[in-house]
Amino acid sequence: MNDELVAIMGRLAAGDGAAVRDLVERFGSALQGTVRSLAAHRGARLRAEEVDEVVLDVAIVLAHGAPSWRADGGAPPWVWARHRIANVVDGYIGQWAVPLDETHQESYVAPPVATVREESVLAVLASIGQRSPVAALLGEAIGRVATLRDQEIYLEVLVEMGDGNRAPADAVARLHGLTSAAVRQQCRRVRLRLQRLAATEERFASLAGIPAVA
Repeated sequence: MNDELVAIMGRLAAGDGAAVRDLVERFGSALQGTVRSLAAHRGARLRAEEVDEVVLDVAIVLAHGAPSWRADGGAPPWVWARHRIANVVDGYIGQWAVPLDETHQESYVAPPVATVREESVLAVLASIGQRSPVAALLGEAIGRVATLRDQEIYLEVLVEMGDGNRAPADAVARLHGLTSAAVRQQCRRVRLRLQRLAATEERFASLAGIPAVA
């Protein structure tokens, strides 16, 4: 087994977020090959920039699984965790590579019932951010990785969870006219992108440990 790979995986297992970047830089070609192979098996052809985006998500997944990986097992991480990587690829293809009409058939339910809404979650977060540097940084990070609609969905799910709702995606789905599965998928994408941002940009590294991102 490659000594450098073993060292990087050891750092990931110890919680060193910077090792995510090193994994991509040193072994990106192997990760790209795995992503392309899995996508092709599903009949999808991803552009180079799309592959790079998925590879970063894959690196985050490998970081989470690093404590369970063993160098003496004989398989590199991208082979050992192939099933997990396939889930990442499936999630990406399902959200971004499905034809528009098919996406609508799967995720669209009906226009939400008109509801009198309180101040938007984005406005609330911005207000809290005036007093809390962490909240301000979180708001900036979410703005970097998600559309306005996805930002609202993600934050609304967090609010529902904080209120003790055991089915937060269901409540937010009804509000936006989506299926619960679509809401969960969008939230997963935002969370993975926030984790990637925290792992690759020092300015956002402090977000890695907060519940909204971890």
